[in-house]
Amino acid sequence: AAITEAQIDGRPARLLADDNQGCRLLVENSEEEPQKLVLNLVYARGISKTPGQNSVAFQAPQAPVNRWKVRIPEAGVKVDIQPMIAAMEVVEEKLAAEPADESPDSPGEAKEKPKEPSPRETVILAFVGAAPEVRIAWTPKAEGATGLAALASVQAEQQVFIGEGVTRTRSQLAYTISRAELRQLTISVPGDQKVVNVFDANVRQWSVEAEVQRQKITVQLFEPAKGSQNVTVELEKFHEAAGPAEASKTDETSGKAGRGTIQLRTPVVEAVGVGRQQGVVVVQVEEGLRAEASRRVGLAQVDAAELPATLAKTPWGFSYRYVSVPYELTFDVEKIEPRILADTLVEATLEPTRLALAVTTIYRVERAGVFRLELDVPEGFTVRSVQGRNVGEAQPVQVDTYHQAGDDKGRLVVSLAKKAMGPVGLMVFMDRRLEHPELQTPTGKTATIPIPVPLVPAATVERATGRLVVYAPESLRVNPAEPKGLRSVSLEEAIAGMASTRGGSRGVLAYVFGEETPSLAVQAERRKPQVTVQQVLVARVEDGATKYELSLFYEVLYSGIKSLRIDIPEAVAGLLRNNTKAIREQAIDPAPEDLTEGCIAWSLTGA
Repeated sequence: AAITEAQIDGRPARLLADDNQGCRLLVENSEEEPQKLVLNLVYARGISKTPGQNSVAFQAPQAPVNRWKVRIPEAGVKVDIQPMIAAMEVVEEKLAAEPADESPDSPGEAKEKPKEPSPRETVILAFVGAAPEVRIAWTPKAEGATGLAALASVQAEQQVFIGEGVTRTRSQLAYTISRAELRQLTISVPGDQKVVNVFDANVRQWSVEAEVQRQKITVQLFEPAKGSQNVTVELEKFHEAAGPAEASKTDETSGKAGRGTIQLRTPVVEAVGVGRQQGVVVVQVEEGLRAEASRRVGLAQVDAAELPATLAKTPWGFSYRYVSVPYELTFDVEKIEPRILADTLVEATLEPTRLALAVTTIYRVERAGVFRLELDVPEGFTVRSVQGRNVGEAQPVQVDTYHQAGDDKGRLVVSLAKKAMGPVGLMVFMDRRLEHPELQTPTGKTATIPIPVPLVPAATVERATGRLVVYAPESLRVNPAEPKGLRSVSLEEAIAGMASTRGGSRGVLAYVFGEETPSLAVQAERRKPQVTVQQVLVARVEDGATKYELSLFYEVLYSGIKSLRIDIPEAVAGLLRNNTKAIREQAIDPAPEDLTEGCIAWSLTGA
């Protein structure tokens, strides 16, 4: 730095140059009191210029805090001072008077022109901390191209979600703006899409205007966009749901599709009036649907690792990059048919007046979940309850509603409140009345009782297997008749891996069956009653008398009886007393033929 001027109170100051310490100020103080001096220094330093920035650095007088006024003869300059404690910008205008000119009408008279403001300066007031060197750098602010339109480019991230019956699109547009400001944005979207929302913190309002096969979205901003602006557009379109393989659907806007599929074209969200638009398109397909890109124009497939950080954490089914619009991306969408394996345990309980069926089915649902399960109901049976059941690893299904469909009400349709996926368990209980005298009284005759097997409809599952267990009380003698499609196994093998509803009950028949339709009938007969009795006779010998106490313990099996017979000696019949109040005794008249001589037959019946 070169010192050009140094003054104290308007008089030249004495500066002494020192190679080690720089410059020193020499002052004479002839007074006894200390003096307050104000030193004005003017010195110059060369400016360093680089493209877009000017700077100057020099050593400054040392003080705890320096107050600086930096004046740069340019308007709109960005100033950086180091080290700086605080700063503020001051706007100053200087008025400069131009020389007077001679007026032709008034020779010799000078006429002064009005004073006009000089070009504005940039003035910064700053407090600078103590440092060996102070650096000032300034850069003129970019003002844009006056009179020219804004130049914008767009980086887009478009997310497409394909669901059953609906496609939703979320497109995020990041504008980069130069040359001028943008007060509104214009975006073009397909005409068959519903504009659900357009939002950003700077979006004041938006409107949609129909065009030929397209829609124009006009977005008004709160503040004119400078440098950058983001906006998010959400679209929605409903369409026919993709059908199973045997169905055929067609999308109106996309042309024909193959059997069991529909064609969906992803919407192109285009920023209007921009110099360039590029971005990525990612597609996610709902579980239960299969999609395949059938047509792709202007797109390059990219790996998931190459996606932007905002998209990389989501597992996308398809990801593409484009460098210009328009582009074309069409998908063939088909509903995935679930693969269901069913294993059923049918527990048939044969009673004298009722046949009850408890059906426990484990469904193994793969590839796609289901909200509906079906079961064939045999004719004449009434469904009493339908509920989910936990069987081993199978979780209970959440039953919402159920009803019997068909003219004969032979198909039970179970609607689920939650999608069933993986191994799940369902239990159905049904029964019907039986009116066979052979089962109610021991007639010595047999009745043929068909044992129907509720089956999972073959059209709803890939494979169905099952087991059949027949339970009956000891009062019935049950034998199989005409079993078809059944293989006899032990009771333990039949219920293996299943949760039996009749644990510990008497199983009389057990079978397994496969894909062949099973059928079974049994011959049942009511057994005759089997009565056994235990007798305890106690004799108490007392002075002058002997007392007898007789206790009889009867066990009646298989069938009930109305009365019991006891033969007693005729000599003591008048002395017997019945101490059981629930039993009433009565002499049998006429006497039975097999009665022993000298005895009387009594009939014991309930009181």
